[in-house]
Amino acid sequence: MNVFLLSHLAERAAARDAAHPAVVLDGDAASWGGLVADAARLAGLLDASGVRPRDRVVLLARKGVRATIALHGILRAGAAYVPLDPSAPRARQAMIARDSGARCIVGEAPLVKALLAGDDAPPIATAVLLEDAPPAGFAAPPDVRITPWSELGAFSALRPPFDGTEQDLAYLLYTSGSTGVPKGVMLSHRNALSFALWAADAFALRPADRVSSHAPFHFDLSTFDYFASAAAGATVYPVPARETPFPAAVAERTARDRHSVVYATPSTWIQLLVRGGLAAKDLSALRVALYAGEVFAPASLARFLDALPPGASCFNLYGPTETNVCTFERVTAAPAAGEPASIGRACPNCEAFAVDDAGTIVGPGGSGELLVAGGTVMQGYWNDPERTARALVPHPAGRGHDQRAYRTGDLVRVEADGSFRFLGRRDHQVKIRGHRVELGEVESALASDPTVAEVAAVALPHDEHGAVLVVAVVPVPGATCDPRALHRAVTTRLPASMVPERIELRDDLPRTSSGKVDRMRLAAELSAAATQPGTAPAGRGDS
Repeated sequence: MNVFLLSHLAERAAARDAAHPAVVLDGDAASWGGLVADAARLAGLLDASGVRPRDRVVLLARKGVRATIALHGILRAGAAYVPLDPSAPRARQAMIARDSGARCIVGEAPLVKALLAGDDAPPIATAVLLEDAPPAGFAAPPDVRITPWSELGAFSALRPPFDGTEQDLAYLLYTSGSTGVPKGVMLSHRNALSFALWAADAFALRPADRVSSHAPFHFDLSTFDYFASAAAGATVYPVPARETPFPAAVAERTARDRHSVVYATPSTWIQLLVRGGLAAKDLSALRVALYAGEVFAPASLARFLDALPPGASCFNLYGPTETNVCTFERVTAAPAAGEPASIGRACPNCEAFAVDDAGTIVGPGGSGELLVAGGTVMQGYWNDPERTARALVPHPAGRGHDQRAYRTGDLVRVEADGSFRFLGRRDHQVKIRGHRVELGEVESALASDPTVAEVAAVALPHDEHGAVLVVAVVPVPGATCDPRALHRAVTTRLPASMVPERIELRDDLPRTSSGKVDRMRLAAELSAAATQPGTAPAGRGDS
């Protein structure tokens, strides 16, 4: 092997201990040796099906043992995997598959069948099913070759991994775009390895670890689960998709399977605490708890930290899909009331800095947009050079002719020790009665109240004022959360232009498939609620 690639991680784990479990889900499991052998067979099958190095292959499956093998097999063939959200509308799946230029799909038969149906089906030439045989009633277009999993046995388990370059594309993750059209984030082997190897070292992952996998394949948190675990030779314990809507079932699985490392969004952790009874479970095996993707409301964070077993460590990881994790910090206490959340300092494998509106790097005490440079930063957006040029800009310090920095769009304050405080998003700035309002600052002010578990602010259209600010609040279980009291408190901390027009109590917030708050759906629900007959007029403090 001339260059170490992402596909070599499993090979190295198998060389250390071929019999050690790589992935376990209920009664199904694969050892590292078995995973590598089947990944090699799949790579041979893909090659025989016309997949060539640097092609893209769609992965359409829920998490499981064979899906994990498929992910490694695609990489072993030298291709890049393009994970689709199994729960996404079919039209969105088809658009992404078509945009990626993929001609092959590996996935579950019902999902593959649905994707290939209709006049707008992507131009797939071959499909590999995760089932041993096509299920009864399975049908595909006549020009698509269907290969069941059982045919892997015809190929060699000794096929070596693809010997490419670290700049080759490893996977293509599609995220929501501001125009409503998903954008494909291009991550190379170098990008992925830079993160996976750092994470395995930073959190001292080891073969004995049982790494819980909450994130679906299309969510970038999953790259920690599958690649950092492979780097350490640890075992992945996927949380099945059928259980993710039921926090009590997930909490029970966490305790029963004795997960030692868990990486999830704050929303997921809150659901496990509030609805899953996580604090009452036996978490004695848990030694590392990680969160990323959203701001953790201080009251909920304090409760979460109290639920961790003695000796367990908690870390906040920050970074958009375009950079994976670029800053982090160990969390021992929730932030003080009114203090913006800390996202820590730059990881050793990258560089992070804030720039002002003129593009000049700001020092301690200054605020600006966070930029990131280094090994984890994406190659660009697939088939979108204009968007890439806007997002990847020359390094403001002028270091090297080709080094670029990614504009995160996140606003931060630089602390004296070089860490960053998250102030909000540029694209979450709205105009209320002519004043610029940062939604993150409003949310931070309300989240500091001890009765608030989660909070999300949105701007809703208004005939007279153009837009009004409405906030949805999920109370801490058992707490008396009064919208009028919250309103009175927030008026003492925010200017009048940032005080919400309405604060609405809710049992829960709508979620995307990755577990984050679905702000577009929330805005639609709050807007509809305001126009329902019998709904109280939108006045400040009304709920």
